[in-house]
Amino acid sequence: MAAAGGVAVVPATFEWHDVGDFDSLAELSGVAGTAVSIHRTAPVGAVGAAGALVVGGTKPVVIVGVDDAVVVESDEALLVTVRSAAQRVKDASASLETA
Repeated sequence: MAAAGGVAVVPATFEWHDVGDFDSLAELSGVAGTAVSIHRTAPVGAVGAAGALVVGGTKPVVIVGVDDAVVVESDEALLVTVRSAAQRVKDASASLETA
């Protein structure tokens, strides 16, 4: 049956992480006392801002006094939030549609 449908199951033991939001991504990236940047070509600075995550972008970013900040730069928009609000990104996108 697997050969006919092109599907197979292989038993395995490994650690699983559901990277479903920016908070999860920050956890897995090892954000601690300093800012972590992912897929960026510009520098990131943090002043009194522990646990910051900055994703994408070509402009320098400095986060001052905002712990657990998340900054995401894309071609279409700039998102600034905190990790505790990571599940509300969908709401943020919807707010642009009504603006």
